[in-house]
Amino acid sequence: MIQAAPSRIPLINIPQPLANDIVSAVYTASERMKAKAAQNRYVTNNGESGEFWDALNTEICQALSSPDCMSSIKKRGFWKLLIAYYKRNGLLFTFMREKRFSDVQAEIRKHGKMTYINMLIQHLNKDLVASISQTTMYSMYSYDEMELAERIKTLIGDFQGEGYPIGHYMLILFDCDSLYELRRVKAIIVDPNLDIVEESDWSQYIPVKETIIVEKVSDVTAPSNNPSRGLTLKPKALERKLQQEDQPPEKDKGPGKE
Repeated sequence: MIQAAPSRIPLINIPQPLANDIVSAVYTASERMKAKAAQNRYVTNNGESGEFWDALNTEICQALSSPDCMSSIKKRGFWKLLIAYYKRNGLLFTFMREKRFSDVQAEIRKHGKMTYINMLIQHLNKDLVASISQTTMYSMYSYDEMELAERIKTLIGDFQGEGYPIGHYMLILFDCDSLYELRRVKAIIVDPNLDIVEESDWSQYIPVKETIIVEKVSDVTAPSNNPSRGLTLKPKALERKLQQEDQPPEKDKGPGKE
């Protein structure tokens, strides 16, 4: 079932320099993990997600170190989450892999599981409706208003004393391959059904670098790095080779002569 949303002003009004700084931070974290993987020379690339997030959160905190932005670390079970806040428009935002967002959409629609994402959306984006909304066959999570308010307070309490209003909640999604190559970054704002109300592709801010690949020789004595490929000459072949080396070289005949 499709329903139309009312007209509205743009929600993702993040200035280009800030968007560029955010993407650069994600890129730096991915490059750090890529360098580590290359140094370790793993035969498989299953990833170390926890360490990647430690690197990303560190880079984001540094990128948002300005009078207009702030960030806060929140503990969610065994996991530590970074929530960022842009004071000029009140946007709160967190980071997530694009694939994980798709999984969260499926989990919430099928099982009604309440996550920190769902809590922030229910509290901050409850007035939003996507222009194209897909109804679900499953009932959404039924929550206690007082319980939700208490949980929200632990998530966004650090930002409420800044003298700026809290606006909507935004997700910054990124996509890296198994080798931590950053391929895409985009910002989205969703409604309570996790349908996208607005999105902005920030992939154009991913730094473009020209990589000069120099082959690294690990062992100069290895057969693969030897023109003879580790083969030895038989006695007769070796004798002919020595005789050829002892003969004086022919004089240059010059151009145009045979």
